[in-house]
Amino acid sequence: MELTEMLLDITVKNVLSFGPPTSLNLLTGYEHRFSDTLPLLKLRYNRKVNPVAALFGANASGKSNLVKVLEKCRRIMIPGERGKERRLPFEPFQLDETSVNSPSEIELLFELNDYIYEYSVAYNATEVVEEKLELYLSRSSRVLFQRRDGKVWLEGAVEPIGEPDDALSALAYTVPDDETLVTHVAEAKTRNLPEKLQEKIRHMISPYLFVQRLVFVDAEISSLTRFFTNTKANWESAMPEIDAGIVGTEANNVDPSAMEIDDDLLSEIKAQCERGEALDIETTAGRFRVEHDEGGLKVREVQLLHQGQGNSSKTLPWSAESAGTKSASRLFTLFGELQRPGSTMILVVDELDRSFHTELSRALIDGFLQTRTKESRAQLIFTTHDLLLMDPARFRRDQIWIVEKGSHGATELTPLSDYEGIRSDKDLRKTYLEGRFGGVPDIQPLHLAFEGTQV
Repeated sequence: MELTEMLLDITVKNVLSFGPPTSLNLLTGYEHRFSDTLPLLKLRYNRKVNPVAALFGANASGKSNLVKVLEKCRRIMIPGERGKERRLPFEPFQLDETSVNSPSEIELLFELNDYIYEYSVAYNATEVVEEKLELYLSRSSRVLFQRRDGKVWLEGAVEPIGEPDDALSALAYTVPDDETLVTHVAEAKTRNLPEKLQEKIRHMISPYLFVQRLVFVDAEISSLTRFFTNTKANWESAMPEIDAGIVGTEANNVDPSAMEIDDDLLSEIKAQCERGEALDIETTAGRFRVEHDEGGLKVREVQLLHQGQGNSSKTLPWSAESAGTKSASRLFTLFGELQRPGSTMILVVDELDRSFHTELSRALIDGFLQTRTKESRAQLIFTTHDLLLMDPARFRRDQIWIVEKGSHGATELTPLSDYEGIRSDKDLRKTYLEGRFGGVPDIQPLHLAFEGTQV
């Protein structure tokens, strides 16, 4: 059965450009607009959640750093994503002397399989300093474990673990300093444990399962040399809609060697396809659809058909396609999965408008929002410079966030709903550019001198 999950809130302290605690809260406020598109966590909680968060702000305000913080959550809990050194991703706020030597702190509030959890972790470059997981029920909560000062308390315990008395306490007692307890339990072999312990473990590893469902698209998506996904979205059918002279696609069977990938990646692809997954793969050699066949891998090279003279059309090498066309094909794949009924993807996109016309960004957003219902669980979080997307006809006020640097240089996140006197029919772009919300750069005319000259 597919996991259900949603991000409800993330609070960050002393990470990158974030100094004092600041939060991105996706639980809805009191606004009634677009209420039929809001996912409802009906069982136990009866809370509505925003399916989208749009972050606006000046250059260097810290928008991209929120994306990086979410990526850090994955690297904290999945050591294999930390690189060769496998060090914790510690990058504290640099503009405060006390922060540099203090732990970074991240707190996640999320829903997973109809339960709401709050997970917090404090860490430095070499160790997890504190860690806590709390399960929220309809009218109460349970602390599933707490870790500090090198000791661990499991649920209901007054004293930290001294001598382990079962497999779970043994895992907690032996957790390495540079690893989260969540990870240590999730990656242990626990299938043969009694069902009572299995149930505790399912709750304990919830943050580990949650972060694995986050999908990131950074600002360099237009310059990627490799991209692959196992979504079932038919991105090819949408390409003619971008008004770029594309009239269709053509797919031809090719040998797997045409993908020009190394043996390790090819083995990984084979393993995924043998599990029944169809992959959409892009390499420097082209764009490919790959699936399992009785004889091994079935690989088809996908090329775009461009309108030629008269009624003729012609394919181009993938290397000849524009950066915008490549970006569109990649995002169409991901947005297709985002729109799929039953999808639980949380798609985090940095600079959605990069290489895109506003109308294409609008079309992607609208296609997603128009498919949202109370039963939906997929979410879209994106940053952008495109003020034409700051549209009250498209977003609720608690879905629009202003990102700016405060007086001490730290990034602050503020939802538009926190500003008084902002009506839903107000010209938000004009108000934003007037500096009413902050987040807009105050730049005077720049006179750039060449060497040997004076201004």
